[in-house]
Amino acid sequence: MKRGIFGAIILANLCFSATPIYVSIVSHSEEPPGTPDYSENPPLFLSNRAELLYFANMLHRHGIRLNWQSEWNFTKAVALYDDGAGTYGLNIVRYMHDSLNFAIDPHAHETIFNYADVAHYIEALGVIPSNVVGGFIAMPPESSILEHFFAPIEADSFPGYIWTPEILWGSATKNHTADDTLYISGIWKPVSADSFFEHRDDAPLPHIGGYTRNWDGVFDLLDKSLSGELDSTKMYTATIFVAQGILSHSFTDAFEDNI
Repeated sequence: MKRGIFGAIILANLCFSATPIYVSIVSHSEEPPGTPDYSENPPLFLSNRAELLYFANMLHRHGIRLNWQSEWNFTKAVALYDDGAGTYGLNIVRYMHDSLNFAIDPHAHETIFNYADVAHYIEALGVIPSNVVGGFIAMPPESSILEHFFAPIEADSFPGYIWTPEILWGSATKNHTADDTLYISGIWKPVSADSFFEHRDDAPLPHIGGYTRNWDGVFDLLDKSLSGELDSTKMYTATIFVAQGILSHSFTDAFEDNI
């Protein structure tokens, strides 16, 4: 796989025994109404931008890469208001990609814009996304949009723009009501919406399991690794998920303590 897709989200090889654990750190910026409309509120955008910059620079100091995934909301505000302060004149998205070597990808609920539309917003900021699907409904099967990503997606709002998914991340249940049923570590290629947990080598896309998507999951796998419970012939993955909207200096400092 090309550099910047899988390599950019494999952040740490925590090898305390024969079995390593591959940890990714992923952040989401959401769309309204769950998140304020940054494109209509420049001061709020600049405040959140400053906290994102503080968090990103902290990770970079530790040699850790972030997979930054965003809805249209924040990227539109970047285009409108980002003046390059503290980022060598680059907008914050280009800075994370060009200077910090982070992976940048779309996250879309597709209520207003589809995945290709959001990828277009990112590309308009000077960054080509690394083609990771930044979250999707996988269960129950009748609500799944898994197979939506099995072919290139054309933008609804930018005709002719095509975005091609290459890696699945962030499987969820409808309304997040039973996400613990998707607490899976490892990588597999799901066959279909009806057979999401079934792996087949010729299935279209690999899916990266996020386990519990927090520090508890990482510590749990570390404990299992140290006690010899993990199979050294298998690949174990975990994600630490960060909601961009809650970033603050105190959050970042506590995160750094865990690192």
